[in-house]
Amino acid sequence: MTHPAREFSFIPGPPLYIQKEKVLGESGPIIAFLGKKALIVCDSFIKETFLPELETSFKSSFIENECHIFGGECTYEESGRVYEFARNKGFDFLVGLGGGKTLDTVKLAGLQLNLPWVLIATSAATCAAWTGVAIVYNADGTFRDIVDTGRAPAATLVDETAIMQGPKELLTAGIGDTFAKYHEAKHVSAFKKVEKDTMALVALETAKKMYTIIKTVKSGGKELIFANIALSGFVSTAGRNATGALYAHAFANAVLVVKGAKKILHGRLAALGVVFEFLMRGKRFPEALIFRKHGLPLIFKEAGLSPVPAEFEAMADLITKDDSVEYFFPEVKPEKIIRVLKKMQ
Repeated sequence: MTHPAREFSFIPGPPLYIQKEKVLGESGPIIAFLGKKALIVCDSFIKETFLPELETSFKSSFIENECHIFGGECTYEESGRVYEFARNKGFDFLVGLGGGKTLDTVKLAGLQLNLPWVLIATSAATCAAWTGVAIVYNADGTFRDIVDTGRAPAATLVDETAIMQGPKELLTAGIGDTFAKYHEAKHVSAFKKVEKDTMALVALETAKKMYTIIKTVKSGGKELIFANIALSGFVSTAGRNATGALYAHAFANAVLVVKGAKKILHGRLAALGVVFEFLMRGKRFPEALIFRKHGLPLIFKEAGLSPVPAEFEAMADLITKDDSVEYFFPEVKPEKIIRVLKKMQ
């Protein structure tokens, strides 16, 4: 029986989240409850670097596996390839091993196959390992869609050893994405009444904790990994009335039309989007020193970008058509967006 007078929040987070050193070597016993045959999706580098350890652990738990090589971009076509490879082969579950685009592709394929998925993160550049949301791109790397699968990962494993031994810029990009999540949550909550939504309030408090960590912790460490993946993922999905994408992520999606932007990590673009968000709201960006500390860009040039007028126009068009911008700022005009973008050169 439902109670119309009450509001409920849905938190699509993993029921099992394990973050520790060398968790790859323990993964078999941890996820054996899901079945005895798994499809592992990873790219060629991850296959060579991490798959042997994962397969050894699977073998110890009598889990059969096959590996499918990820094509490099999370597209509907790529998830379709995984679907075609996996169907009618009797897999019990899917495993995404690697970074955000690989994990998001597994979510889409798992939804099509109606199979549970395990996400094993070797990068903390985004919160993809926590959420049930997949960011979908076109084959050329431009933004296409956001798909909320409505499901959580059956398990999320975060290998601290792999992340800390990986490129530092991946962790830094995660910090940029987390900055964006905090500011967007703070700004979105100002538009909505969240006082009566318990989970919305919890999400906001979590955002504050997440923000404190990335402001005060040094450039590496377990706390940053936890903030970038678990706390950021929780903020993204808990208390829908308090959080959501706003100008920062609208910017990060739109900027992909600029030459060279597709090669830049999403978190760095989202960080630049935070600067854009403050400028659009007519406020001075207060955290330049923190961005400098983490090596995050404050202007296009620092991100390695030099947009031309036609690209500014294309960005402005995409930003005004973004769902969140249309909802919260229906009166915003492309001309204003272009003026702000030019200030960031």
